[in-house]
Amino acid sequence: MYRFLLSCYRALDRAVAALLPDSMTHRFRASSLRIARRLYPERIVAKSVGELVAMSSVNSWSPPSLPAWVREELAELSEIDPDVHPDGAWVTSAEFYSAPWTYDMPGKAYFALRAQLPSDVDVMLFAPWIKRGGADLGLIHFANALHRDFGQKVAIVTTEAADSPWRDRLADGVVFVDAGKVLSELHLHHQIDVVVRLLLQVAPRTLHIMNSLVAWEAVRRNGLAIRQSTRIYASLYCDDVTEAGQRVGYARKYLRWCHPALDGVISDNSRTPLEWVESIGVRSSLFTVVPFPAPTASGSPAAPLKDGARNRILWAGRLDRQKRPDILAAIVRAMPDYQFDIHGSALIDTGLAHELGALPNVTLHGSYERFSDLARDSHLAYLYTSQWDGLPNVLLEAASCGLPIVASAVGGVPDLLHSDQIVEDVEDVDGYVSRLHALAGSTDLRAAWRDRQADALREQHSIASFLDGIRAVPGYLGETSRTAGRAPHMSPIIGSDLDGHVRATS
Repeated sequence: MYRFLLSCYRALDRAVAALLPDSMTHRFRASSLRIARRLYPERIVAKSVGELVAMSSVNSWSPPSLPAWVREELAELSEIDPDVHPDGAWVTSAEFYSAPWTYDMPGKAYFALRAQLPSDVDVMLFAPWIKRGGADLGLIHFANALHRDFGQKVAIVTTEAADSPWRDRLADGVVFVDAGKVLSELHLHHQIDVVVRLLLQVAPRTLHIMNSLVAWEAVRRNGLAIRQSTRIYASLYCDDVTEAGQRVGYARKYLRWCHPALDGVISDNSRTPLEWVESIGVRSSLFTVVPFPAPTASGSPAAPLKDGARNRILWAGRLDRQKRPDILAAIVRAMPDYQFDIHGSALIDTGLAHELGALPNVTLHGSYERFSDLARDSHLAYLYTSQWDGLPNVLLEAASCGLPIVASAVGGVPDLLHSDQIVEDVEDVDGYVSRLHALAGSTDLRAAWRDRQADALREQHSIASFLDGIRAVPGYLGETSRTAGRAPHMSPIIGSDLDGHVRATS
C-alpha cells in the first residue's frame, strides 16, 4: 500500500507543479507530508517541504551509463575473456549502485529481527521458508534433533517473503524468526547487510545454510568476517537442470566462491558431491553425508498380493518437468492392462495433467498431504520417474510403507535401491516397463525387494543413524564432535580413490 500511495503522490506532484502556482504547490506538498508522516512515521525521513523536494530530486536521478573508457578497456579484454565484452550479457546485466544519503530502513530491519533472537544461539539455520518439500523436512529434522537430542539452542531464520505452514512441526523451544517480510522491503545489498550484522552480533557457534540465497550471498561477501566467531556449513543435495540441459543451483552458483569460508557441506547422498568435486574442483573432504531418517511406517508392510490385485501402480509427486510426467505418460500407454494411481498437482498448467487424466488406465487424484494415506495393499509398486534429485524423501516413505520401488538412477537413489530396481536412463520407458512386469510375475521378487528396502531403512535411515550422522560432521556440534565416533555407512566423508570409486573415510 505504501508503494502504491507513493506512486500516486509522485504523479499528483508532477501534475500540481505543472498546473498550479508555486504557493499552491508548496501547500499541497506540506499537506501531503503531514498526512504521510501520520500514516507512515517509520518511513518518512523528510521533516520539511524543502527536504521532501531534495529527496525527490535525488530519487528521480538517473544512473550514469558505463563510461566510454571502461567500454574500450572491456572490449580489449574480451579478446582474452569474451564474457567481459561491454555488450555481453554479464556486463549489460550489471546495475549501478549508490548509497542513499539518508536511509534508515536497514538499521530498523536489523533491530526488529535482533529483538526476536535470544542473546545466545548455538546453531542458527537459514532457509527461504518452511513449507512442504524434502529440503524443508530436512531442516525440521536438523532443528528438532539439535534441540531435543543434543540440547542445542537453535534458531531458524527464514529469508523469503512467504508463508511457512510447516513451522508447527518444529519442536517447542526452537526459535523461529520470519525475516522474509522484513527483508523484502530492502534491496538485496541491504538484505545482506542486515544478515551479516545479525550473524556478527549474535555470533552463533554454528551457521547452517539450507537454500537461503541471502545467507549464501552473506557468506560470499563477508564469509571471512563471519567465520571469526562462527563455523559455517551448508546443505546441498542436487543440481537443477534447465530445459537446455545446463546444471544450475546453489552448488553451481556459490561453491566455487564460498568453499574457502565453509567448514563443511552436508548432503543426503554420496553421488552428487562427487560430481561437484570433479566439475567444480572443490576438495572432497568438504562433504559429509547425513542421510535423513525415514518416517515411521503407519501400519504393517504391504501384504503379498493376490493374483487379481497385481495391476495397480502408484505414482506421487509434482507434475512438473523435474518429475518427467511425459515419461510417466509413455509408461502408462505401454502398460494398458495396469491401473495407475497418480497423486500430485502441477505448479504451472502445461496440459500434462489433463493428458494423463484422459488416459483410460489412469486415476488422477490431485494433491495429497501424507504419503502413507496413498499406499494400499493392492499396489504392486511405487514408480518414480524424476530426472534429477538428491535422495528423495518420497522413496523413504514408499519403502517404509512396504511398497517395492522402481526408480530412475538419479542422485542418491542408488544409495537406497539395488541395481535391479533402477533404470539408468530416465527416458528408458522399456526399462521401467520390464521391471514392473518382472515384479508382477514373481512373488519372491517382490518380497526380496521389500526386504532389501527395509534393511536399508534400518541400517541407514533410522533416527539413531541420523543422530550419528550429525555427530560425524567435523566441528558441527563443537570441537568435541571432531573425535566423535561414527559408522562409515551412515555418514561418510566423501572422496574418491585413484580409480574414481567412492570411498568413506572414518
